[in-house]
Amino acid sequence: AGEIDVYNIQKRYIHKNGSTVWIDLHSNVKRDKSGQVEYAVATIVDITEREKTQTENELNQVRFQFIFEGQKAGILILEAVGDKDDGTDDLIVKQVNTAFCELFDAPAEEFVGKGLIAVYPQLREMHILTVVQRVLETGEPFYQPTSLYADQNLHFWFEIHISRLPNHEIMVVVNDETADVEARNIITAERDRVQQIFDIAGVILITLDLDGNISAINRHGAKILGASQEELIGKNWFQHFILPEEREVVQKVFGELLDGKQEENRRVEG
Repeated sequence: AGEIDVYNIQKRYIHKNGSTVWIDLHSNVKRDKSGQVEYAVATIVDITEREKTQTENELNQVRFQFIFEGQKAGILILEAVGDKDDGTDDLIVKQVNTAFCELFDAPAEEFVGKGLIAVYPQLREMHILTVVQRVLETGEPFYQPTSLYADQNLHFWFEIHISRLPNHEIMVVVNDETADVEARNIITAERDRVQQIFDIAGVILITLDLDGNISAINRHGAKILGASQEELIGKNWFQHFILPEEREVVQKVFGELLDGKQEENRRVEG
């Protein structure tokens, strides 16, 4: 009892040059009929390169996972499945990051190991399978600009990047553009509202650049000045439309307004 006939261990040793050497030691004991040891056979294999490769692979996996989870964009890794002749039938989800789960408001367990089209059939209508098939065949990345995704539970704007990995898996990067789209819509609506007020005002309304050139003027203002809006854009307001004897005073007030030395609503009599 307690006798060991087979022994295996992996150990590190220090080479004379100071580097680390890995060996795999494997020994077998040969016994006679009475159980006495006749001899032992030991093999020692240098596995340094294998250990270096394994260590590097582990480090690469850690690096990948750190980058994968650290992205604000949603990322998923897919494996295309389907008949070779009929093309891709579905996309099996191999891995998803936290950002993707948050975007679709679901845990990773609802995606990993499942068919993406089976989970989200709406994606078939977006021709995602055709796109993936093309990326797989050509290796050329695919980019889809901002689009709307909507189903019974979700409603968001996104842009998508699809690329083929060296192992022929597919990486999909989904950027949530909802906040930017909503902000642009607000800005556009406000700009249109201001433009409407600008156009219907019964007075001259103009905007000037820092040199006093007209950058915008309303229709009524152009009518008062006897020119089209296009003709007036770019002309210097002070040189063309202010009386010579008042020009210096008005330009001074304009300069002080730009420097913050004047009240914004000061009235200058002409």
